[in-house]
Amino acid sequence: MLIAELEKNYQDNLQLFKMFIPSIYKLLEENKDDSYAIEINNDDINISKDGKLIYPTNTKNYFNNLLKSYDNKGEQNISRHKVSMVHNDNSLNFFGVETIHKKYLLNITKNYKSIFHTLPLEKREVLKQDFIYSGIIYGIGLGYHIMPLIKKYKFRHLNIVDVSIEMLRVSLYTIKWTEIFQYFLSDNTKSFSIIVQKDNDFDNLSKIVVKKLYEYNPLSYYNLGEFISYDDKKIYEVKAKVKTLNNIIFKNRGFFDDEKWGLQHTINSLKSNIPILTKNSIQVDKNKFVFVIGNGPSLDSYIRIIKKYRDNAMVVASGTAINSLYSYGVVPDIYVATERTIGMYSDITQSLPEKYISKITFIGMNTLHPRLFAQFKKKFMFLKSKDTGTGFINNERYRILNYSNPTVTNGALSLIISLGFKNICLFGMDFGYKDRKNHHSKNSIYLDKSHKYSKLEFKDEIEVEGVDGDTIYTQEIYNNSKKIIEELIKNSSKDINIYNFSNGAKIYGTKRVIKAKDIKLHKQKINKKKIFKEITKQFILYDNDIIINYKSISDKIKNLQNLIEKHNKKDITVYQLFNLFDIFYKSFLDEFSDKKLKYIITLLTGSIESIISSVYTFISRKEYNKDVSTFINISLKTFIELLEDVKNSFVNIENHIDTPFKWREQ
Repeated sequence: MLIAELEKNYQDNLQLFKMFIPSIYKLLEENKDDSYAIEINNDDINISKDGKLIYPTNTKNYFNNLLKSYDNKGEQNISRHKVSMVHNDNSLNFFGVETIHKKYLLNITKNYKSIFHTLPLEKREVLKQDFIYSGIIYGIGLGYHIMPLIKKYKFRHLNIVDVSIEMLRVSLYTIKWTEIFQYFLSDNTKSFSIIVQKDNDFDNLSKIVVKKLYEYNPLSYYNLGEFISYDDKKIYEVKAKVKTLNNIIFKNRGFFDDEKWGLQHTINSLKSNIPILTKNSIQVDKNKFVFVIGNGPSLDSYIRIIKKYRDNAMVVASGTAINSLYSYGVVPDIYVATERTIGMYSDITQSLPEKYISKITFIGMNTLHPRLFAQFKKKFMFLKSKDTGTGFINNERYRILNYSNPTVTNGALSLIISLGFKNICLFGMDFGYKDRKNHHSKNSIYLDKSHKYSKLEFKDEIEVEGVDGDTIYTQEIYNNSKKIIEELIKNSSKDINIYNFSNGAKIYGTKRVIKAKDIKLHKQKINKKKIFKEITKQFILYDNDIIINYKSISDKIKNLQNLIEKHNKKDITVYQLFNLFDIFYKSFLDEFSDKKLKYIITLLTGSIESIISSVYTFISRKEYNKDVSTFINISLKTFIELLEDVKNSFVNIENHIDTPFKWREQ
């Protein structure tokens, strides 16, 4: 009798998937792994793999206890990300201008303190709301936990994830998926995804999960509910990768002022007729070598090899490494920079003589300050991915460099691979340090006590594996930079050889090298003039008109302001705030969906996400009351003011660069 019921349930569910999620239905039909089996002991149902039970015996008790454990864990189920609790605005000192982004984050914090008199204690206060906007359930299996979690937390968006299609198949026998479908399909503001893997590509599985999170709304990333239903190292691996990817995405969100400066700089560089890297890739002779040089402490140990073989390879300096190379008497062939503020311009002009600079070809990111480009006679530009200036150019002829952030070494290596080099040697790309007193090359400006960059803070250090199996200390930004380089290498052509002469963190995908003879550098012959010709053929001038539709942009921002006003009310609840933010974000994407205006989405997304997430994170730890409504209303007014400020500061953006980012002296 039980078996007949299970079979009928399976067929009913299968037809449901065929109708609503045909892609999953196809996976179920095409893939069958006989190592999985359903085990029935009286009325107890379990799953076995290769004859070994996945759940303890008495599975109903197991799931009852599992659901109770979710309640007991409380905060452990919530993936927290630090909200920007800005206590003061130091942007005037740091950038030379007051930033709109920090101004409004500071206002949100001040408003919170004025009402509640203290800031939330992240580690002590638990989530007070009885709903979770976005959730991930890791593990399907028997599925007894899924609907109870949905009922309890009232998910607006849910990802149900497993590393095996067979664990989904089992649930088709044991639960009624119609309840889950009805919950989400009854309201078009809700959505859910089933993400399962038919092979062992857990990197791809993690990327799909993260992509789904960001399709919903940026708030998917904050107070994300995460629930694991059974122990499996593969499940934990996927969960860890999702967290890493989320952190990288979050760190790479530019705030409004940052993106605005990058757009201004890009437009000025377009007007200055700086050639841009195209998709016209030319294969450089595969035997030719290139040195990509960072400013890590091991640069000093290998400078002898660089000096000895600089005529046998193209020499590329990344960022501040150029200062160290100058002190060693090495003139790089190419200099790569990515930092958009005026600091790099100051460092170059104050520390390097004009005669030295004149010998170097400069290839910079489009976000760079125009003054830096102006220092070089031979200059070229490449486009940053997910950037407002790149979005403004909006031309498929040009190559957009992925994996080019967060540090300049990412941009340099991504560029060199894009230019077609196959044999690449890394020097000084340590992404960490063994000695806190020597965190960069000894000739670096980072170790010059009179320089502002010398005040490196050793907070939240991370221990990572070194190239020789030792321990390397690093910071989050350098660790993320290393991981992105590993991702770049993984997704590049298989015939690229990357030799790592650096003596820092282990970079997976590179080959550890200590001696030049090991890769026969001494036998390499190189014609640099010929290679420069091959490189320059890959850059062309921008020949489009520079047009910005200010009225359309202003009108669309006004529409967004009106939307907030329309949905605002005196006794607004946290749940209603979520509804408003959901509507707002979708409207924001819709307003700027036109191909010629999509760059505005990149311009505003970082600041919009920061404001929204700050408001939510502050109040998610409060019981709903009058004060919470008051704070929400003040925050919404602040949000409207932010949009007004954005609208006003954007006018005539192509005709000026903010003080002290002036391009032409008055």
